Amino acid sequence: MSENKKPILLRIPLQVLQNYAAHPEAEKLAKRAIQHIPQGTLYVDAPEEYFWPVIQNLLDSIKPDWNKIPEQETEALAVRYVFAQTQSESLIFFPSLYPLQDTALSQKLEAIHDKYIAEISFVENAPEGICPLFIHKDFFTTMEEENLNPGTLSLREFTEKNINQFQVEVHFEDPDYRILRLDFSGSSVDSLELSHRFLKKAGGDWNYSQIDNAVKSFPEILLSRPWYFEIELSTACNYSCNFCPRTVAMPQPAHLSTEILDSILSYIDSLPDAAAVALGGLGEPMQHPQFNAILENLLGQNKIHTVVLETNGQFLPALKPFAQSFEAQKKLHVIINVNSLEKYGELHGGQFPEEQLKAWAAIIRENPIKTYMQVLKITDNEEEIDSLYNFADQHGFEFLFQKYNNYAGLIPQRRVSDMTPLERTACWHLRRDLFIRANGDVAFCKQDVQGARTRGNLLQISLSHLYSKIEQDWKQHAKGNYNDLCAACDEYYTFNL
Repeated sequence: MSENKKPILLRIPLQVLQNYAAHPEAEKLAKRAIQHIPQGTLYVDAPEEYFWPVIQNLLDSIKPDWNKIPEQETEALAVRYVFAQTQSESLIFFPSLYPLQDTALSQKLEAIHDKYIAEISFVENAPEGICPLFIHKDFFTTMEEENLNPGTLSLREFTEKNINQFQVEVHFEDPDYRILRLDFSGSSVDSLELSHRFLKKAGGDWNYSQIDNAVKSFPEILLSRPWYFEIELSTACNYSCNFCPRTVAMPQPAHLSTEILDSILSYIDSLPDAAAVALGGLGEPMQHPQFNAILENLLGQNKIHTVVLETNGQFLPALKPFAQSFEAQKKLHVIINVNSLEKYGELHGGQFPEEQLKAWAAIIRENPIKTYMQVLKITDNEEEIDSLYNFADQHGFEFLFQKYNNYAGLIPQRRVSDMTPLERTACWHLRRDLFIRANGDVAFCKQDVQGARTRGNLLQISLSHLYSKIEQDWKQHAKGNYNDLCAACDEYYTFNL
C-alpha cells in the first residue's frame, strides 16, 4: 500500500463469523485473510458475543495492535466511527474477512483512489472478496449535503444506487469474470467453501488472474450443491395453454407423494446453506389435494429461504390463510401467468380469472405477500404489453417478462426477439438447479420434458447420489461438449434465484 498508511476497518458480520466457525478449514482461511490485510492501524467491528476466539487469536498474533470498536449496526455507521477516531483523509474498508484478497489489485486500486481523490473506489467486475473498498471522509459530507441515507444498504450498494451524487472511481480489471457469478466474501457457507476450493487448486500464490485457469482446469470447482429446486407437485392442470409442452408431451397423471417430498426436504436439510424451492412443472401446483399442507411445510423449513409458487391464478383464494403468516410474508413469492387480456382464452385455454385476481389483490394490499404477474415475450401479445403492465400495476402486482421457452425445439418458436448470447457457455441450470417430477423422477433438466435422460427416481435412489451424476455432465459442458438436447436449447444463459 502507499507510504502514508491508511487506517483499515475490518467488519465481520455475525453470519460470516458463524460460517467460519462451522468450516473445517476456517483457521487456514482466516489466517490468510488476516495476513493479507495491509499495514496500518486496524479497527475491527464484530459482534462481541459471537466473536470466534480463533479469529481473535489470529488477530493477536498477526496484527497485535488491532483495535476492537463497539459493534455498529451498519457499514456506514462503522466507517463513520473509525473516521471519528483518526485524522486520516481516507481509509481501507473490508466488509468481511476476505481469504482470497488480491494484494496487488488492492494496491492498484489504492493508487487510483489517491490519484483522483475519489470519495469511494471499488473494482466493478471482480467477485466480492477480491478487493476492499477505499473511502474518503468527504463521502459522508456529500451524503449529508445531498440528504442521502444508506439505511441498512452496504456502502457499495448505496453508492451504485446514487452513483451520480459522488466522486466514484469504478475500476474495471481484465479479465472479466462476472459471468461466473463468483462470491468469495464468506457471507454464505458456499462462498467460504468456494474460496477454500480455489485456494486449494491455486496454492499459496493466489491472485485474481488465476480464476480462469482454475475454472478451465477444474470445472467441477464451480459445483457445490443445488441452489434451486423446482418441484412438480401435480401433473394435473385445468388449463390447456397453447405455449405449454403438454400440447406435445402430456405427462402421466401423478401427485407428488409425502414420501418423495420428505426425501427432498431431508436432502435440503442436509445442505450447508439454505436453498430456494419453486412449485411449478407441467401442472398447476395448487391442484395437489394436500397443497396447503405442503406449502405450510415448505415455509416452515429453516433450510429454505424462498418458496416460489407459479400458478394460473384460478385457485388464488386458497392462499388466503397464509396471508398473515410471517413466514409467508418473508419467503413466499407468487407468480401468476397472464399472457393476454384480449386473447386469454385462446392462449390459455381457459377462463380469465378476473375475480380471483381481484380478490388476491385486495388481500395483498393488507398483507405484504410478494406477487408478480408474469408475461411471456411472444408474437401473440406484442400489442398488449402496455395494457398488461397497467393491469398488473392497478392490482399491485410486480410485472415480470419471461423469456419464451420452446423446450429445445419441442414446441413451435414464438419468441419476439432472439436474446441468445453470441458465445455459448455452460448451462446455469445444470450447475445450480434440480427439477423433480411429480412421480419422483429427477430430470436431466426441465427441458427433458419426455424424460429421455431422467437421472433416476427418488423412490429407488437418494437425491445426493443422483446429484453426483451431474459432475460428469458439467465437465462436458465446461469443455463445450453438449449433448443433442443441450445443443438445441437456448435456456442455458437464464438464471433462477
